[in-house]
Formats: sequence, structure tokens, C-alpha cells
Amino acid sequence: MSKIFFKGDLKEGIKIVLDPSLNWDDIRSLIIAEIEEKSSFLKGSSIYVDFQGKEIKEEDWQEFRKEIYDKYGIMLSKELFKLKISNSNTAKIVLGPIRSGKLLNVKDSLLIIGDVNSGSEIICNRNVFVLGKVRGSIWAGYENNDKATIFALELEPEKIQIAGYILDLSKLKKKNNEFGYWVYVEDGEIKISKYSGGKRDG
Repeated sequence: MSKIFFKGDLKEGIKIVLDPSLNWDDIRSLIIAEIEEKSSFLKGSSIYVDFQGKEIKEEDWQEFRKEIYDKYGIMLSKELFKLKISNSNTAKIVLGPIRSGKLLNVKDSLLIIGDVNSGSEIICNRNVFVLGKVRGSIWAGYENNDKATIFALELEPEKIQIAGYILDLSKLKKKNNEFGYWVYVEDGEIKISKYSGGKRDG
């Protein structure tokens, strides 16, 4: 049985599952080897690392995360970002990054595993979930669907819109949350709140 393997599905995105009997040096080496082998596929993505209950020193983990992000452009996380997409709500999965100049137009909900780069544009009739950083533009609920939601791990967008509502980007400066953002319409106003275990926490 392999000591490390990749999995992926609609609700959890890409994740690495580790054998908890491994020591930290082996974990580092195996993750790096897998990332290097799959670097063209994984670049710009976010990956959940499942340690199967194994305790890791926070200092070692943060140092490793920075090393992987700086070298490969990949964000590792020990937090599982469950998106709670209902079975009746089909979604298109796109492996990012979405590069500058790209226009992506989708009728169903959209899950992007990776970054949305500056100069790119996403137009979606329903919900948009980004397991990465948004630097480009996203328009969810395109056909006047103000029930649509946008989720992203990081937001530095050029424009965010849901139905006919445009987010005031100055509101982002008031939020300092490394675990992600929800953007949604409530009481006739577009709002932004931090990620809290899959729920909106305003």
C-alpha cells in the first residue's frame, strides 16, 4: 500500500492522504516528489493534506507551506474546505490556473481548483467556488440570479459581481482572513464574510 496518494472530488477538491506512521522528513520528501512529478497539473492549485491524525509541529508545517508556495505556486492546507454543493446542483470542475486573457462562461455552478489570474474573467449563471486566489474578475448569478454565491480562499480581484450587484472592493481591506471568503447578496446588498467551517460568518 502506498504511503501517500492523491484524491479528488467535487466537494473536497485535490487532497493528499498520508500514512500516519511516516516521520516528518519522509512526509516532506514524498510530498515534494509527488508535486514535482505532477507539477504541470498542480501548479496554481490548492491542496488539502490529510495527516490521518498525525501531529505536526506548526513551525515545521508553516515553513514547509511557504517553501512549496514559493517554489511551485501551490497552496497547502490542513483545513478541509467543504463547499456543501447539493446533489441536485451540478457543477463544472476546472483545473486552474485561469490565465490572463481567458474568458470562462458556464451555465451551471463552477469549481475552480487553482488561481484566477489578473486579466481573466469568469461568467457563471450559478455559484463559483475557487480553491485558490482570485486576481481577475468573477460574475456569478449572471442571469439575474441573486441567490448565487462566490467562495474563494484569497481575494485580490479586479471585479466581483453577483447578478446586478457589484462588490465595493474597499470592503476587502477591512477583512484579514487567510481561510477564505464568502460573497453573497442579502437584503438587497452584496456582502462579504469570512470562511467559518463551510458557513458564512459575518
